[in-house]
Amino acid sequence: MNSELQVVLEPGIAQKLQFAVNRNDGTYEDVEYLSTGENFRAITLLRTGKAKLVEITETGGEGKVIPTSATLSTYTVDAEGNIHFIVTSDGRTREEWINYFENEKKDAKGKPYRVSDYGKSVLRNAPAPTNGVTYNIVVRPSKKISDSDRITKKIRAAADKKGWVKPHWEASCLIRDAFTDEQLEEMGIWYIVGMHEPIKDSDGDPSLLNSYRNFDGRWLGASCGRPDVIWDDDGGFAFAVPQVGPQT
Repeated sequence: MNSELQVVLEPGIAQKLQFAVNRNDGTYEDVEYLSTGENFRAITLLRTGKAKLVEITETGGEGKVIPTSATLSTYTVDAEGNIHFIVTSDGRTREEWINYFENEKKDAKGKPYRVSDYGKSVLRNAPAPTNGVTYNIVVRPSKKISDSDRITKKIRAAADKKGWVKPHWEASCLIRDAFTDEQLEEMGIWYIVGMHEPIKDSDGDPSLLNSYRNFDGRWLGASCGRPDVIWDDDGGFAFAVPQVGPQT
């Protein structure tokens, strides 16, 4: 057998597969199906955008096309425990993001995502979005920061020393879209707050968009962005890592 064709499931990858099966109420038979015949190839075609998933109606005809992500939402963790991944803007406007999450985006069980009232007000006050811009995101888990340093101004100062910069506000929307609550759980965090330039909410307070998981669903919300805010130890702070090229 050609060794280049062999794929070894490392413990982390195997665990992600286990999480995926569990959160979708999968069974042993589902895994068996994936391993049979050309079924796995069909999944790879779906992942790479070379095939579409179409619902079958009650009469046996073809229904609507079910949207799927063309790429996997993957991340890496460096030696300091920071989480790294890439997201790319798609030109959605502020209102389109709200509509997308509340009316179009669904979780594995068909439930929509949710946007808090403050989250909506921050989005509606945000600057213009971009299209086709790739962001290298790094998330610093709050549990890696001491209690005395888990303050907005100190978190930003530490990021400045590392060369991390403020991300665009839309990175928070892209993060919420890219990662499920189960993946946030895998990361060991409850929320990821975007450390973008603060945007005024409906009360006129400077706020930061954040993705967070809750017992009642998946949320995009907003948190106070004042320099003196003290944060809990169960989240993460998203910055952008500058890259060389026109898509910085």
